[in-house]
Amino acid sequence: MQLTPMLGENLKNYPISVLDGKLWRMSEKIDGVRRLFYKSSTGDISAWSRTNHEDIWLTHIFDYLRAPWFPLDTVYDCELVDRELYFKKVPSFILRSGTNAKASQQYPDNKKDLMAICFDIFKPGGDLRKGKERDAELYSIFNGCSQNELMMRVPIFGNVFGANEELIHKTMDRIISENGEGLMLMDMDSIYIPGRSRALLKVKRTQEFIGMVTDVEMARPGTKIEGMVAAVICRVHGCSVPVRVGSGFNNAERIAMTYDSPIGKEIEIDAFSYSRDKKGAVSLNLPIFKQFVGGNNIERKKTNKRT
Repeated sequence: MQLTPMLGENLKNYPISVLDGKLWRMSEKIDGVRRLFYKSSTGDISAWSRTNHEDIWLTHIFDYLRAPWFPLDTVYDCELVDRELYFKKVPSFILRSGTNAKASQQYPDNKKDLMAICFDIFKPGGDLRKGKERDAELYSIFNGCSQNELMMRVPIFGNVFGANEELIHKTMDRIISENGEGLMLMDMDSIYIPGRSRALLKVKRTQEFIGMVTDVEMARPGTKIEGMVAAVICRVHGCSVPVRVGSGFNNAERIAMTYDSPIGKEIEIDAFSYSRDKKGAVSLNLPIFKQFVGGNNIERKKTNKRT
């Protein structure tokens, strides 16, 4: 079955004015594994990944969806999470790693600890209902559900109208304090749009880290930055492997580092969070150079930076 989910765009890639004049639902950004559950018009239930691979082993959730209060011919757009880790509010990279380890396995017994958090619903083949209509149905379906259920509605933090940065930041502070990943903003007047859409915006948290430069990586011949430093390799507290930082430098800084080695210097790094690979190595999620610590920074063009 061909199901194309709506994928969120990152708010930081747009001016904050993209929010103007619209009502947005603020929900928790779940760092789990995407699954689309389809309950057909005859009551048959199947589960699909975002790349349209069928998952036949989530039988405990299938049984739950057979309840009569779940409408037929409906797709339930969800994130799988490890139930125990989610309710313990562990850091998001641990939740993702633990969930993925179970979601990638076969056989029902290996997936019985997974639950589904539903953040949207839609009709296959096109759904012209607005976000507020879909959300109202989502609320009616899951109203009264407890943490003991196998599926729940995504936690909602209320609505925000327009570019209310103060309210968004206040809500993000709450999420960060609970080890959350971020916010999802859904346009309440938009239909469900398959693929990347500005009707669904991600607000991801960033953290600041201090790293010690231990090595540099020169750019490959033939690239636009040939002869310059492509990345610095850093030792960062809390990371079990060296962190490669290649984004955030301008060309003047890349050139300067070829003459004045940054090895031994401390730098500030912006990253979304810690990350863990399949072997358990801990690094940083999308590290971006911010500045050298204690001066010695190349003069940079001033930009209006929005976090």
